[in-house]
Amino acid sequence: MTTTTKWILVILIGAGIGLAVAYVWYRSSVTSIDDFYAIRESFVDTSNGNAAAGVWFVRVTTYDSTKILRTAEHLTREAVESNLLPVHKRRIYLFQFFVETDTAALTEDMINELAYTNPNIVSSADKLQVIAGGWVVRADFAANVLQPQKIDIQPSQFYMPRPGLRAQDFR
Repeated sequence: MTTTTKWILVILIGAGIGLAVAYVWYRSSVTSIDDFYAIRESFVDTSNGNAAAGVWFVRVTTYDSTKILRTAEHLTREAVESNLLPVHKRRIYLFQFFVETDTAALTEDMINELAYTNPNIVSSADKLQVIAGGWVVRADFAANVLQPQKIDIQPSQFYMPRPGLRAQDFR
């Protein structure tokens, strides 16, 4: 093999390794959840004797279902590892994802529906806002189990407290 052939081979191998490294870096940055989400509010409800629930309202930058699922997995793992909910009960982790620009005021039909389904919430138009195109991720865990039995992810409309109000105060 001549010296020129060896140099061409070294350059081609170097370029191949460089492309592989660039591809790995690109793939990891595309799926990174750093700076993708911020928790607006969360609360825990252990009042039910059989089950405990944790609810999170999570602001995201975009409705990217892959990143939403990775964020929910990350937050669930943190909650399970910190024993946020009692392990001896059935546990429900509910994550409601929204983009800040997707919030809207309640319509008259929504106010009437809330008055019928949740009569304890008075002046709901002043306390709640609707997220029309949000995503909801729910993970169900059996008692004394560290792996979820079921995980659901779906687009959904939901209500959340206006900024400055706490969801736990509505219970």
